[in-house]
Order: sequence, then C-alpha cells, then structure tokens
Amino acid sequence: MINRKKLVYILHDIAVGGVEMALLSAIPELTKHYDLKILVLGSVDESLIQGLSQEEKNIFHSFKIPVYAYPFQLKKITNWIIEERPALIISSLWRASWVGTAVKKKLGQAVKFISFIHSTNFPHYFAYYFNGRAVKLSDLVLTDSQSSFLFVKKKFEPRADIKVISFLTHKTPEIYPGNKIPDNKILNLLSLGRIQKVKNIPLALEVISELRNKGYTVILDIYGRPGNDYDAVIKKRTELNLEQNVFFKGVITGDEKFALFNKYHFIIQLSSYEGMAMSIAEAMQHGLPVIASPVGEIPYYSKDMQSAIHFNINDSSKWKENILKIEHVINTPALYQQISVNSWASFQYALTYSQSLLEAINSIIPK
Repeated sequence: MINRKKLVYILHDIAVGGVEMALLSAIPELTKHYDLKILVLGSVDESLIQGLSQEEKNIFHSFKIPVYAYPFQLKKITNWIIEERPALIISSLWRASWVGTAVKKKLGQAVKFISFIHSTNFPHYFAYYFNGRAVKLSDLVLTDSQSSFLFVKKKFEPRADIKVISFLTHKTPEIYPGNKIPDNKILNLLSLGRIQKVKNIPLALEVISELRNKGYTVILDIYGRPGNDYDAVIKKRTELNLEQNVFFKGVITGDEKFALFNKYHFIIQLSSYEGMAMSIAEAMQHGLPVIASPVGEIPYYSKDMQSAIHFNINDSSKWKENILKIEHVINTPALYQQISVNSWASFQYALTYSQSLLEAINSIIPK
C-alpha cells in the first residue's frame, strides 16, 4: 500500500454552506492522494455525508466545544492533531485558524500550514485577529477569490505565497444547457443561501414589489436556512403585501440545487459583501442570468449587461436605472439569451475546487 502523507483539514462544522460543501465535494479526490483527516470544531450534519463511503465517513473527527471553553480545551485539540503527525494542516475559518496557528507554533517546520481566507470582511474582532495570525505563520495562503486575494495581500502582507482556489464543486456543463426566456411578463426568481443580513433580501423584495407594480407577475422562491435576517424578511414581505409572491422553500443541498437553475428566469442576490458568491457562480455555470450587487469576486467573473445584471445597492439615485436594466433584459429576448450564454461561457473551462486545491497542496508538499 502506498504510504500517503497525512493531511488534517480543520473547519467549524459540516453544515450547509459554501466552505463546507466545497470540501465535501473534494473528499473523494483528496483521499486518493493523501491520508485525509477532517477535524470539525462543532457538529457533522449526517445528512450531508450520506453520499460518502464508510471509509470516507471515518475521516471526520469532531470536537463539540463551546467557544468560551477554547482557552481551556485548546491543548486537547492540538494534542489530537500532533498525535496524527500530519505533513500538512489546512485551517478554514477563524476558530480553525486559532487551532492551526497553535499547532504550527508547536511543530514549526515539522508541519506545513495553509491558512484559507474566505472573505474580504471579518464579522468580528476574533475573526480578524486569529485569521491574521494564521496568515502571518502560514507556508501558503489560500483565498476563495481574486477580491479576497487582494484583501489579504493588502491587509496582512503575508510572507508566504497567496493562491486563489476555485470554489466550483462541479464542472461546468460541456454543452450550453439553455434557459427559458421570460414570456408574457411572468417572472420566476430564485434566492439561494442563508437568510442573513449581509444578503439584503428585504431589498430584493423591494425589487419584486417594484416589478409587480409595473405589471409583471413575479414569484420569488427563497431557498436557505433562516438566519439573523429572517424576521426582517418576513416583516418586509408583509409590509409590501407580497405573501402571494414570495415563498420560503427551506434548505436545499448538494446536487438538488443544480436542478433548480433551469426552472427560473433569474437568480437575485444583492449582498453588501461577498467572497466568491458561490450561488451566483453556480447559476452562471448553468446559464441562469443573475441580478447581483457587484461585490467581492462578482465583478471579476461577470460583466454588467453582458453576462450579468449588476445592481448598484450603495447609491439610492441608481434605483430607477437598476430597475430599467432588469426590464430591458426581460423585454429583449436576444439580450436575455446572450447574457445566459455568456454566463455559461465564463466558467466553461474553470477548474473545480478539488482540482484547484490539489494543485495548491502539491506545490508545497509534492507527492
């Protein structure tokens, strides 16, 4: 049997989210090349790993420790990693960075350390502090987008190389999948992702209301876990009298979401900030035109009115212009079709997460 080098990948939970789903998609390929262990600083949603083999399921090890106990339990976690004798550690998200940094400081050059940064904005001081420490100690820094790359380079000036990793969990269809063109002013829109304040879903509801007032029949289906903005979205739906236009569809996972894209005319996401914005990229892979605020990586992989509709959320004077752009695309079938084709073509030859990650890992610990 080939003696594979041990890789320990640390993250918070195995739950529905871009970071987690990307890792799950890469497990079969990673385990072919490395002795993989996944250290979960929380819980594993068993429903998300049902598709893995029993051998692949055995790679997960969970520490369900509340954050306030970390100063007292950190040694227990780090000792588990050290006993595994990894050649490489990858930390993803701030608590993982805390743990990974502690192990790197103990083992020094005996282990390679990769810090993975997923955003251009940290939600609180601890995320900033521990991610920053991890970047400073890393042998390689990974980011999920060009925007995150530039952010890390400017903010932390790491000594290590920085590489951008693709977060696409599946290959783009080789043949353009096609998409239904809006007809008779009937529009079906999709929102995909956790219902958090950063996603600005109440603003998306205002767009729905505006289009309805202009005579369009509009349906918005929201797929995602309730988060810290769920109550505000419910309130806005009531205020705008959109109970018959906006529907909550719950959580959808894995390959199920890819089947959604050909059922809608647009996906809408008006986030305040993003990293890669996975739901937008995946929709574009399938030729679904997007209405999105050009934040994070979005302006790097899409062009306004060519492969997407960029919606300016920061300038209220642009509201009318934003709505008119959407209407123009709705009422111009050739333009709608061209945006759809260009969306798909933007990712036609893109690497997947597993391909991109393996390239990065092999650059610092060649097999």
